[in-house]
Parts: sequence; structure tokens; C-alpha cells
Amino acid sequence: MVAYYEAQTDFPPAALLPRLSKILKISSDELLGLKSIEPLPKNGRLLKRLNVVEKLSEKAQKKVLEYIDDLARVSSH
Repeated sequence: MVAYYEAQTDFPPAALLPRLSKILKISSDELLGLKSIEPLPKNGRLLKRLNVVEKLSEKAQKKVLEYIDDLARVSSH
């Protein structure tokens, strides 16, 4: 990997993309800059809770998002 950085190539070798994607938990498209990476919350507690919400059913996720939207509306006034 160091050799590739020293050679100043723009992209990692194709053979490493699946491993890098898995380690970094992002898609190959994100690694290559073809798809934007979603920013992670800076608050670790929030990120842990979002990971839990992500595992809920679609219906439950929708309710959580509606609640968050309502809180955001109230907070912005």
C-alpha cells in the first residue's frame, strides 16, 4: 500500500477495494469518490442510537424519523 501512496496514484489497487471497503465499512464507490460518504454524527452516543434504529423495522424507523422531525421543528422555533 505504501508503494502506491509513494507513486502518488489517485486510487488504491482494484484488488484491495473489497478489503478496504469492508474494513472502513463503506462501499467501493465511496472509496473511489464516485458516491459521497454520509457524514457521521460527532456524538458517539448519537451514533450508537442511530445504529440501533437502523436495525428496527421500516415502520418503526419511520416513526422514529417522524419524532426526530417533530423535535427539530419545535427546537427551531
